[in-house]
Amino acid sequence: MKNFIFIIILFACSTPGTKYGPSEINGLGLSIKENNHWIESHFKGNHNTSSVTSRNYANLGAIDHCSLKNKTAFISETIDKSKKHQYNSVRTRVNYVRNPYYNNSYGRYYNSPFYDSYHRHQFGYRNPYGVSLFIPLRSYYNHPVRIQYPHFVSKFICIDKYNDLEAEIEFEPIAKELVHTFTSDFKGGLLVKKSSHPDLKVGDLLLDINNSRIENKDELYALGFRDSASNSIMAKVIRNKSISNITINSKDITELIKKTNSEIVQNTCKLIDPKNTNYPKVCSK
Repeated sequence: MKNFIFIIILFACSTPGTKYGPSEINGLGLSIKENNHWIESHFKGNHNTSSVTSRNYANLGAIDHCSLKNKTAFISETIDKSKKHQYNSVRTRVNYVRNPYYNNSYGRYYNSPFYDSYHRHQFGYRNPYGVSLFIPLRSYYNHPVRIQYPHFVSKFICIDKYNDLEAEIEFEPIAKELVHTFTSDFKGGLLVKKSSHPDLKVGDLLLDINNSRIENKDELYALGFRDSASNSIMAKVIRNKSISNITINSKDITELIKKTNSEIVQNTCKLIDPKNTNYPKVCSK
């Protein structure tokens, strides 16, 4: 019965897919949060909001936020933090069985060889004499239902220009305890696991990019490459137990980022009603 009441309440509170706009009292909608070196665009929908729409709205929120500052949004990643809920839906149906068994000890409940679920006599008929009759019985059974509440987070920064490494390089974070002996600042670093760059070798420990101390990938991409004035990046690494300075070639990918942003805006703005009071300004450009 509790499950049945829960289902009634759930459907009574059902609403259409969440519209694009600021976060509402119940937490649904768009919210922008500062998180260390990145800004986060959160979009939470209800069970009627598709995952694709939620992801697009999170990305659009990042682009619109930077557009208001006349800057471009560099989105590093979009993370799926959706939650899934499962409940049991109570269903009933009427079946007709011959000679149901009545037990005075347990009340009007019957065992049927045709169904696994329990049965209750619909009209309270007892049939204690075993007369050959077809009796209507109501069958109760549970049906598992899984629903998803989409929640996507786009991590981004607002930039004027953005450079990326020309070479293919893979990094692995190294604990601060292993780096402190060389730097004395009790911060970690990034170990080069793979590199196609002739000056940045496997085994190098990256400490600094363009005079910005780096100890994880978030700092590397949020601080090291943004608004770089030239197509070369100055790096400080630990190599052979000593600190060395090297130059790494980079390439300007600002136009590529702008093109990606434009595609997101073009495809996502179609989903939003222009009459919506929260219609994003970036869609009006």
